[in-house]
Amino acid sequence: MRTQGAAAATATNWLFGFVCTQFTPTGIRNIGYRFYIIFACFNLIFVAVVYFLYPETANRTLEDLDAYFDRDSGHKTIIPIGDTVAKQTSRPVEAFEAEARRVAD
Repeated sequence: MRTQGAAAATATNWLFGFVCTQFTPTGIRNIGYRFYIIFACFNLIFVAVVYFLYPETANRTLEDLDAYFDRDSGHKTIIPIGDTVAKQTSRPVEAFEAEARRVAD
């Protein structure tokens, strides 16, 4: 899963880099400095996307995140809207319990 995610992130980065370099000169030539308002709007949208759709990864181990994204973890979806475990900044109790089970095995 990690390699697929890294590949998707790299492909997306290159795609949007290409799009930006193709359209920015034309946009600046046609509407001037106001073209950067488009970039500002995208950044504001992405702030909301990251806040609502990405789980908190602070104070979590890779094993915790692996268990969270595991299809059999009991989470209905990987989108954490309304999921308090995904949004809490401290390490969840379930993660401590899972680590204790891993160490015991």
